Amino acid sequence: MSSRRALLEACFRYFDRQQIPYCVQRNYAELFDDPTSDVDLLTLPGRVDDLLTGCIIAAEQVGQRLVQKTRFVNHSLVFWDGTSGFVRIDVDVSKRWHRYPLLRAEEILRERRRQNGFDVPSPRHECVIVLIQALWQGQLSDRYAARLQELKRERADSTELIAIFEAAFGIRENLLDKLSDPMLVQRLRCAVRRNTFLRPTRAARLIGHGFEDLARLYQRLKAPPGLALRSIGAAEAQLLELRHRLAVLFPLKKGFDAGKPTQPGKFRKALFKGGLAIESWPSSDRPAPIIRRRWLNLNRSFAVLREANGISHCMHVATGAMATTDNFADGLADFICRTLAKSLSDQRPSGRGAFLALVGLDGSGKTTLARNLAHRVTSDARFAGVRYFHWLPTPGQTVEFPLPEPGNQPRNRKQQRGVWAAMLSILRLLKNLIRVRLAWWRSLRPLLRRGGLVMLDRYYFNYYLDPVSVKFFASKRWLDQLCRFFPRPDYVILLRPPMEVLTRRKQELSAAEIIQQNTQLEGMRFDGAHIIEVDATQASEKIADYILDTIRTSTERHPSA
Repeated sequence: MSSRRALLEACFRYFDRQQIPYCVQRNYAELFDDPTSDVDLLTLPGRVDDLLTGCIIAAEQVGQRLVQKTRFVNHSLVFWDGTSGFVRIDVDVSKRWHRYPLLRAEEILRERRRQNGFDVPSPRHECVIVLIQALWQGQLSDRYAARLQELKRERADSTELIAIFEAAFGIRENLLDKLSDPMLVQRLRCAVRRNTFLRPTRAARLIGHGFEDLARLYQRLKAPPGLALRSIGAAEAQLLELRHRLAVLFPLKKGFDAGKPTQPGKFRKALFKGGLAIESWPSSDRPAPIIRRRWLNLNRSFAVLREANGISHCMHVATGAMATTDNFADGLADFICRTLAKSLSDQRPSGRGAFLALVGLDGSGKTTLARNLAHRVTSDARFAGVRYFHWLPTPGQTVEFPLPEPGNQPRNRKQQRGVWAAMLSILRLLKNLIRVRLAWWRSLRPLLRRGGLVMLDRYYFNYYLDPVSVKFFASKRWLDQLCRFFPRPDYVILLRPPMEVLTRRKQELSAAEIIQQNTQLEGMRFDGAHIIEVDATQASEKIADYILDTIRTSTERHPSA
């Protein structure tokens, strides 16, 4: 049995069990076997929430995951089977064209009939439904014309057809005899407008639909249903393949490829319409942080960095989750779907998150370890999200990710002496302390309360470990006095690789500098923090699993931690 059939049969069983009135509006002849078509349902306005909830419950029973829930004129749900299969279910509560009311759901559901284990509309109502779809599309397609011809043969009594066409469109004639008329859709549009304004009850419903659309417009402006992607280093063909992978979620005609962000208006329009909007940058322009924009829906904002070796690093801006893949389109599409599914899931962390400081010499694997920890947040229900900072957190709206650095980075080797250098060092330390405190109050502490994972590379311990690199030339007593006011990490992850590993990974460090920093690391104190010392020669994936298991065990023993 296909995953699509399993989902739909589970949905129909739930609707029948809960006595939710519904019908499959059209394209139901091959409903279970055609993976390319959407499932168009109709229900009563007062039962739409029950029907949507039933779809989600049925999907959970058959192992499908909800990856998109949006509100257009209809209600739209998209489910994903964990591989490449999508099922889109659209739910109407009335039949309308734009704001013009045409048929009430009660009228259609009153005459619905049973076919192949689910409910479908009567032939005369299906004729109206197909013609309404032609109004939306602006033309009567060959497929719909053929279906109307079948319905014409099935429904021989033209009297009822004329009555329903007059009620819906205001045209008192059998429209099935006019299918060859190229102006049929245009005639219908004019008739609908005229019929609406000549009937006070329909005009009132038109005004009501207008207010509904204004409320829906406001919600879409607050949280655009599209998806924003910043791509760095990917080829145009790869981005096109990604668009086709996600076409069910984000239709191709609604998307926009901005290149570098020189057309923000069109970019925002694509997000508002529910498309995939892409900013593509060449790898030579690689911007390390992902900048937050206030008009973006951060839950639907992603980034991907493709390296020259074919490895792609996928990132989710809102949660900081990451994934690494060697297959650009498939890997990124899978990461996007899993992240969207987790954001729509009812599972939420029940306890406080964890504040980690990764401490070790340059080349010990801190960035790689942080990246592997971020990978696991994508599927781990223990954490709501992750935030990574290289050295100190900032109160601004930039988002950092533990991406691999291109080559050896230059170090500050200039040792300054004198009272003036010491005073400047203290002022810089005070400035950093204030910035960290602001970041703590503004974002880090709330994230920890929501169950997030905060990772800092070296943190303020770098003042002790490598003071020259942070331009600190004052007495250590100043460090001891001022560093007491930095927020304390819950866990300190100590990485101690052997000498030959450090010299191989970081040629910018001399042997004397490595020995000096190792000596300093041996004498450092981490008051109030759980120390997790790991073997840096092991695979970073194994180390990440060990750290998360240790945190999970510690949290179970000390729930208030």
